[in-house]
Amino acid sequence: MSFCSAKSRRDRRTSRDSPACGSQGRSQIANFAANSGGNISVIMAVVGLALIVTLGAAVDVARWMSARQDTYQAVDAALLAGGRALQLGKTDAEAIAVATTYYHDNSRRVLGGDGISFRVVDDGLGITAQGSAAIAPIFLSIIGLESLPILDFSGTEHATARLAAGRNARSNLEIALMLDVSSAMSGQNLQDMKEAANQLIDLLV
Repeated sequence: MSFCSAKSRRDRRTSRDSPACGSQGRSQIANFAANSGGNISVIMAVVGLALIVTLGAAVDVARWMSARQDTYQAVDAALLAGGRALQLGKTDAEAIAVATTYYHDNSRRVLGGDGISFRVVDDGLGITAQGSAAIAPIFLSIIGLESLPILDFSGTEHATARLAAGRNARSNLEIALMLDVSSAMSGQNLQDMKEAANQLIDLLV
């Protein structure tokens, strides 16, 4: 009698201490929802992706600025060479060929789209650039940016070299050149520099 009574009391105590099956399920779901241990991984993944895009954008912008400067310098050199060819009595086609050659020799071939060309204007007294150029980004293409425009000569922006002759001549033009005559420019380097300076003056005056 006492044994059964003790067993009954023990069974009741065990039943009272153990939660029901439904209560256990709700408790596990609540614990899972309250657990924030994996949040740091998600945050680090988002921050890491943003950091990669930012660094990639910085690289692409640096490439764009460098390509823009190099392309402008190449266009300027091409126009001066084409203008010099016109001054020496070359035909329009020959002057355009000279300008095109100078442009391709001096421009960096990193452009994603290069439509720069040249044409003679002012009845053979000038040569101008036309068209546009762009660079293909490496990292910004991830966010859908396929090209970065470098320059566009199709609108109001244009570069032109005109001969100082006829209606283009100006009597009050002043030119100042600073030339390097140090020992590093001795020999053929000095002769080439003098010839280039003379050609520049002949082109502008």
